[in-house]
Amino acid sequence: MPKRGVEIRVGALLIVAMAVLFLGYTWYSGYKFRHGGYHVSVLFSDVTGLQVGDDVRVAGVKKGKVRSIRLEGKDVEVVLRLEQGVELYKDAGFAIMDVALISGTKYIAVMPGTSSVALDLDGRPRGKPSAAFAMNKIVDLSESVNELVTVLRENLFTDEAVTSARETIENLNALTKNLTTVLDKSGRDLATGVNAFKSASIKLDLLLGSEEFTNTVARLDTLTRKISSGEGSLAKLLNDPDAYDEMKGTLKAAKELLEDIKAHPRKYINLELF
Repeated sequence: MPKRGVEIRVGALLIVAMAVLFLGYTWYSGYKFRHGGYHVSVLFSDVTGLQVGDDVRVAGVKKGKVRSIRLEGKDVEVVLRLEQGVELYKDAGFAIMDVALISGTKYIAVMPGTSSVALDLDGRPRGKPSAAFAMNKIVDLSESVNELVTVLRENLFTDEAVTSARETIENLNALTKNLTTVLDKSGRDLATGVNAFKSASIKLDLLLGSEEFTNTVARLDTLTRKISSGEGSLAKLLNDPDAYDEMKGTLKAAKELLEDIKAHPRKYINLELF
């Protein structure tokens, strides 16, 4: 019996020790022992510094841990275990953050989102890498820009290139001045032409509106009507073919007589001297 009692006491001490160790571990790790919870898989392009067991903070409050980290192609899948009761929505955001600037310890920052649609736990939203990763990208970009500037300085900003650029600018300035001069002259010529046309239009309006022009048009209209109706000597002459032919013959005979007088004046003029 004494031996059996010792074994019981030793067993009880071992159980108590294991319970203390377990409770101490959970307290140190920050877990609050409870049933339930769920997992969320998030894809990151880089997880430098992140480790399994790091905190997951929802709106700044510790609500879970990083359960696993696995490389998947060009991305990294990070599985988060969140406590029961944490509600995430479709537009939730995930990012790797630094606990302190120089500590090197990371945590996952989660913003629950504002959408009315719950987050699809079967999907894998994409998270943002740590600021250190972003800084490395900025440094790489800065180095690329520096290399580009160096190449431009060595190849583009040579003395020959600068001289050529200066000549091009001077030529453009000269061309601009010439174009301005031409446009100014063309503008003046156009203005002169417009003024002349305007003056001519005014004079024409005055002529058309004058009483003399109106009377002249009226007389021409009267004459035209008389000729068309056969009134007057001129109308009869123009409208009678026989009279027209007779007048034409008379004019022809008179013309021939004048030409003969010019050619043979002695035939028609006889002067006698006493």
